[in-house]
Amino acid sequence: MNQEIRTKDYKLFDDNHGIVPKDRRSEKAMTRDLYWNKKPLRITQGDQILEIKLIGYEVPLGAKIDTQSMMDLVGIDEDNYIYIIEAKKSNNNDSVKYVINVQINPYESFLEKCLPFFELELRQQKGFENIAIKGIKKMLLAPVGYFRKQYRDIFIGDTSDTMLCYFANSEEYMDIASISNLDGSVELSFYEP
Repeated sequence: MNQEIRTKDYKLFDDNHGIVPKDRRSEKAMTRDLYWNKKPLRITQGDQILEIKLIGYEVPLGAKIDTQSMMDLVGIDEDNYIYIIEAKKSNNNDSVKYVINVQINPYESFLEKCLPFFELELRQQKGFENIAIKGIKKMLLAPVGYFRKQYRDIFIGDTSDTMLCYFANSEEYMDIASISNLDGSVELSFYEP
């Protein structure tokens, strides 16, 4: 990503930007639904529960519209780590390696350069006035079928610093209700090749 760094207007907590997806079953519709749900993504491992609050969708990177890239979802956990979340549906044919190397890793690299400005904008939001971002974490989120389809191409070395997560309550994404817990949160599980 060879772009000028963005210094403002990351669209954090902005419910009214982007184009409304025409296809309600598209990846774009899925990410929008996850964000608009206003409930956390939750990962339970033993007695540990990680909750990620989504703070943006289609979060822009770069200062110029003609070379713009958008992070599907951005979240934050209680320890103040920012999550870059790239979402895929089961019918997506992009390999895990491709998604990590061509989308997620460049987003991380660019966000690292913008982080002081990103943090400054986040501090303007109620409840985040004193935020100190500790770092960036990465996640590829998809229905389990996406990972099963790609299992031969997933190698631990390729994915070691990116969490591979799927919806725990449903094998496929149909709508937000199909993947939500009773409280509205979305339970995720780690996919392990």
